[in-house]
Amino acid sequence: MLHWRYRIEASFLIGILWVIGLLPVTYGSLIGAIFARVIGPFTRRQAIMLTNLALIFPEKSDNERRAMACATWSHLGRVLAELAYLKNGKLLPLVTHIEGEEHLPDGEQ
Repeated sequence: MLHWRYRIEASFLIGILWVIGLLPVTYGSLIGAIFARVIGPFTRRQAIMLTNLALIFPEKSDNERRAMACATWSHLGRVLAELAYLKNGKLLPLVTHIEGEEHLPDGEQ
């Protein structure tokens, strides 16, 4: 049986994704980026990320690695927030591009 804390966290995140799904994609993505950028550095994963970045980029300064971690949190937040749009199909027309569409039969366009 799952711990009660996980149920609360899951309910909270599902609620956030539901609210984000009501917004236009650009706003939802921005909110996800801001949320993850603010919360991410306070998680246990931040130390793991900084350790890994130090191993991969020993020539970078601590400030540069922290900036990379911050950008990673921002990107992760955008991606997770955009999951809210996959169910209702809002995101797919924005990211789908068919090259050579004029060569498709009429029924497939």
